[in-house]
Amino acid sequence: KRRLAPEELAREAVERAAQGSTAVVFGDERSGLTNQEVDRCHDLSAIPTSPEQPSVNLAQSVLLYAYEVRKAALASVERAPGPGPQLAADAELERVEGALRALLRAAGFLVGEGERHAVKDLFATLRRARLSRREARRWLAALKSAG
Repeated sequence: KRRLAPEELAREAVERAAQGSTAVVFGDERSGLTNQEVDRCHDLSAIPTSPEQPSVNLAQSVLLYAYEVRKAALASVERAPGPGPQLAADAELERVEGALRALLRAAGFLVGEGERHAVKDLFATLRRARLSRREARRWLAALKSAG
């Protein structure tokens, strides 16, 4: 997963929102996000801090990211191109990931304890590509026909 600075994440979120639903998620103050929640994220981000004050509370984090998203949204209005293709929803991407897992398992590529990480690593390239709904349907059809 890419690790983005708050302003980079804000620009990405605004771009993605123009093509479909998007979210910036925060974990609770004590334990953050679970591994399963992190797995569902496309990108990760953290607020740079100084050694003297190495942490930021949840309210401060939300405020900072909201500010960065607002700045990015205002800037994008000035340079907004026409709408692009609608991005695939998480449910569609999960179906593609499931088909990839099934195909790789049937081919004998996935064995042992590394199965989850292998699929996650391979599928990460498709997540980074920000597939459109049409592309996700095409991938799903191709993976199912190959299996």
